[in-house]
Amino acid sequence: MRGTKNHDSIYTVFHLNSVGSNMTTLWASEAGLYIGIDNRGNIVTSASKIPACILRENLDTAFFNSFCKEFSPRRLHCLAISAQGKVRSSILTSSRNVQFITKRMH
Repeated sequence: MRGTKNHDSIYTVFHLNSVGSNMTTLWASEAGLYIGIDNRGNIVTSASKIPACILRENLDTAFFNSFCKEFSPRRLHCLAISAQGKVRSSILTSSRNVQFITKRMH
């Protein structure tokens, strides 16, 4: 999976679907895939909604969103995009790489 820093790209559009309290799925509309994090912390995609694709959505005090998978109270992996645009998971929840801005699409 590749990422992009181009916010106008059609591949940056994800549908957020609530599946419970603070739990969401991210569905890439153009690719037709869900994105998630497996139990080893790897980024995965799937055409169907699998448990790895159900992520905890967090909203910080600056109104940035983060999407994480919690495996235990001390083991948390979050979706991240590196400065080069590479998609990865991160255990550093305070990193700017895990902060996303969500906006409403018409």
